[in-house]
Amino acid sequence: MTRLAYNLFLLVTAPLWLVYVAARMLGGSWRDRWQERFGFVPVPPPADKPRIWVHCVSVGETLAAQPVVKLLRQTLPDYEIVFSTTTPTGQQTAQSSLRDFVDYFIYFPLDLPFAVRRVLRRVQPRMLILFETELWLNLLTEQKRRGGRVLVLNGRISDRTAQRAPKSRPIYHHMLRCVDFICAQSPTDAA
Repeated sequence: MTRLAYNLFLLVTAPLWLVYVAARMLGGSWRDRWQERFGFVPVPPPADKPRIWVHCVSVGETLAAQPVVKLLRQTLPDYEIVFSTTTPTGQQTAQSSLRDFVDYFIYFPLDLPFAVRRVLRRVQPRMLILFETELWLNLLTEQKRRGGRVLVLNGRISDRTAQRAPKSRPIYHHMLRCVDFICAQSPTDAA
């Protein structure tokens, strides 16, 4: 029921966020590779190697993820690593600093059911690692439905998110049920 309400909200507000997406595409920040936002990622289906998908929003999270990605490459050499970001600056940082450790770089899709399903069908991650507070209802639900694991590393809850939490408690409850492991920044964030 929570996911249905969430997706109905996305549908009702579609005119607003479609204007936002169009402005980003026309304004330049999403001009290149915009189709990845809708799930059309340049990643072939996996042949015989399992995959891990690591997601960071921007530069700060990407820098925080570097030691983890390098450790994953070292300890799980038979896995392919897919790395996504939301921002172009995060993508540039990831490609310049992690090109020797990552197999595929993509932009994170919008949390629309069709976009999320399309990406997960292509990437097929055994494990999805999200940095900080990148919790998206459709992505988490679909990853769990497909039998994949979800980890949140360097997790935190901002003051703004904490203030909104009572209003969106059912959504957060649903999302957190999809997460297998959380490594929080502080005891307050862990609570």
